[in-house]
Amino acid sequence: MLSNFDINNMQEIDAAKATIVMLLNLVENSKQENEQLKEEVQCLKDEINRLKGEQGKPKVKPNKKDKADDDKPMSTDHSSETERSEKKKKWKKSSKIKRIVITETKVSPIDRQILPSDAKFKGYVDVTVQDIIIKPHNILFRKEKYYSASTKKTYVADLPKGYHGEFGPGIEALALTLYFQANTSQPKILALFADVGIMISAGKLSDLLIKNNKAFHDEKDALYKAGIQSTPWQHIDDTTTRVDGKNHYCQIVCNPFYTAYFTTEKKSRLNIIDTLMNADDHTYYLNQTAFDFLYASRIPEKIITTLKDLPQEQVFNEQEYPRLVDEFLPELGARQRTLVLDAAAIAFYHAQTYFPIVRTLLCDDAPQFKDIVKELSLCWVHDGRHYKKLNPFIPYHQQLVDDFLEKILGLLP
Repeated sequence: MLSNFDINNMQEIDAAKATIVMLLNLVENSKQENEQLKEEVQCLKDEINRLKGEQGKPKVKPNKKDKADDDKPMSTDHSSETERSEKKKKWKKSSKIKRIVITETKVSPIDRQILPSDAKFKGYVDVTVQDIIIKPHNILFRKEKYYSASTKKTYVADLPKGYHGEFGPGIEALALTLYFQANTSQPKILALFADVGIMISAGKLSDLLIKNNKAFHDEKDALYKAGIQSTPWQHIDDTTTRVDGKNHYCQIVCNPFYTAYFTTEKKSRLNIIDTLMNADDHTYYLNQTAFDFLYASRIPEKIITTLKDLPQEQVFNEQEYPRLVDEFLPELGARQRTLVLDAAAIAFYHAQTYFPIVRTLLCDDAPQFKDIVKELSLCWVHDGRHYKKLNPFIPYHQQLVDDFLEKILGLLP
């Protein structure tokens, strides 16, 4: 850093500032290197003591310090979730009267006996009261029935749209809302229905919740496809979730217009591709896109040559392609086999035409998100974590980092 330093060139203020910055950076680098060496030396001392049958230096957690302290201990939690949750938006009360739909208007008369003889009517004072009524609404549908002697057929009218079976759409909607949105258990829902006079069995309630839900799946599929088409970029992330006592992953795909959730057993590249296509099974395809991925992954040429002997530009399902790979490339290691499957899945994703292809993914730098789309970008939350790892020694540098984090993480009021 000081190899080009010449004190004779420090005749101008800009040159002096540049030199000071250079020296401060040198001090910063020396300080960080010294801390790393001290930590390494201590680890070596602890190992020597362990080999001698002694104990190393005990690990004592530092005292918690106030936020106002300048000398803050370095944190290992680089998430910005806490800071973002602490940033409160200014609350402003808004009138809800205009948004309330009036379903009935009633006049409240005053007791005439309390009025003096000269009292004159001056209109009304409006008071809006919100209420809800939960009561049975049982309908007896009398469906017309006709018989034709010429056709020897009986003709019966259909129920109105939305009605099927012995329970109407109101009961179905309430059961779904209570169970999935309000997280109410089935016994509690049954108790509520019984209290208001709805006679329904536990088995029938279970059917309402888990069966005949194709309309909801179709609606989600249409929403997700429209969401993918609404912007050329999509946010994606995952979080762990439990399914029947086993660890799975909840994949979240979103942009400002929608949010979609998917549950997968793993968080591999294959599962991410299936999520982006809203597919249930892996699908494979061999073309130049697949081979470009394999070349970039440094797969041996002989493996690629063998794959080129397989049927090209042909769609393989979840069982066919892995079976071919195992048959023609039985000596593949676990990593190589994964890359061979990933390559064909990526090729199919870009070759298919029935679902929109995402151009840019905004995500973290986890390996399962890479090489699927043309552009990959860290979102500002994950990008900010890299700067939170900085632990400068010089106060001026500390202030630079703090100011930058406030700007990038949106912590300024």
